[in-house]
Amino acid sequence: MLMKITHSGIFSLLLSVIPSCFFTSSQAGNVTAGPMLGYAEHREAQIWLEVSEDTRMAELTCFPLSDKKKNKKKQLNITGNNGPRAVKFTLSYLEMNTKYGYEISLDGKIQTFPFPCEFKTKVLWEHRTLPPDFKFLFGSCLYLNDSLYDRPGIPYGKSPEILQSMLQTSSDFIIWGGDNVYLREADYSSVSGMRYRYSKNFSHPLLGPLRASRCNFAIWDDHDFGPNDSGKEFRLRDSSLQIFKEYWCATAFGGSHGGNYQSFKWADAEFFLLDDRYFRSPPEASPDSEKKGEFLGNEQLEWLENSLTNSDASIKFIVCGSQVINPMNNKECMRNYKYEYNRLMKHIADSKTKGVIFLSGDRHFSEIIKDTTIAAYPVYDITCSPITSGVFHPEKTKEGNNPMRIAGSLYASQNFALISVSGSGKERALKIEWKNTLGESVFAHEIPINSLKVSQSEK
Repeated sequence: MLMKITHSGIFSLLLSVIPSCFFTSSQAGNVTAGPMLGYAEHREAQIWLEVSEDTRMAELTCFPLSDKKKNKKKQLNITGNNGPRAVKFTLSYLEMNTKYGYEISLDGKIQTFPFPCEFKTKVLWEHRTLPPDFKFLFGSCLYLNDSLYDRPGIPYGKSPEILQSMLQTSSDFIIWGGDNVYLREADYSSVSGMRYRYSKNFSHPLLGPLRASRCNFAIWDDHDFGPNDSGKEFRLRDSSLQIFKEYWCATAFGGSHGGNYQSFKWADAEFFLLDDRYFRSPPEASPDSEKKGEFLGNEQLEWLENSLTNSDASIKFIVCGSQVINPMNNKECMRNYKYEYNRLMKHIADSKTKGVIFLSGDRHFSEIIKDTTIAAYPVYDITCSPITSGVFHPEKTKEGNNPMRIAGSLYASQNFALISVSGSGKERALKIEWKNTLGESVFAHEIPINSLKVSQSEK
């Protein structure tokens, strides 16, 4: 890999993305997907893009919007070219609370995009001001039709125009809650098949402006990982993990035993993004709580327990591809992995961890589950699905009258969630809204942050 760093009052990075033995043309390459804003921390940000296979050199030039000629020495690091075309630029030593623009050149030719290429670094609010308000989008099950590989009959994917509504809904970042690419049978049978699906999905024209407009974080579920309902038995799980890491951004992925779990902070909230596939074994057939069927695996579970204990965040969002606490979900739910589920819930209760909220996807409908038996305060599982895939109607099954479901929260149609945290002191609250394909709010529910902790009399 060739790398050249230049500096002329703004900072730029030149990265060789394809070995010279693959060059087939002297013409400049082009951007095939992206750019996507991964994360933007106080002093660092990461930009992802995918380039055509004939690209020789990719250059990213970044500058403060307030002064494009400002001469400051900046260091740029690249995370590595893990695939034949996926490229990440890690921009280091940025100024806090600053708006930046960036420009991309391939083989010396500046690329143009029909949307702004900008981002803003985080403000340092701690010990200075009250926590800032923030909003984020959340959703799962993004199936984009591809006629050569789709199921016969009526297309499973629904209108992608909902992505335009997501773009027009103001928020600080997006969490993609699993089933984000929908690997088909012809995809997960080979590594090249999985790469095809990721590349095809990420290059959709409606995803470009959306993913460039704000930070993007992602987890996976079975349809990003491999076959339906698959786990650690999947023979290509390590290749699947590698591809996920190529196409999504994070300050760090997983632990010493693998996986792609991660965490990040935003204002007074901390987000724990779980890997519910890499370590997963088949569900336990026995109700014996001592059966140690793995859902997260011991290393990831220890990481989560320790992270929750040491977090000072008012809200702790635990994001999982599968539902966690729904007692009427008898298959793809952490509650059915009794040893790990009981261990995690006992830890939350015994440690008096405040502010736990689960976010999940997978179900092809949206709902909010509320359990008052886990801790000294209600624990919620906010499930949002689908963005564009087919819809499931639980009202036609035994789940139709789930006693733990918040009244009115069941929504079985295309949707995404807008989740807002606003207010100060005892007035600070979490608001959940389901947004339909037109971006209209079809359901809303508010949870006071003060209600998500153990009372003084119970400590």
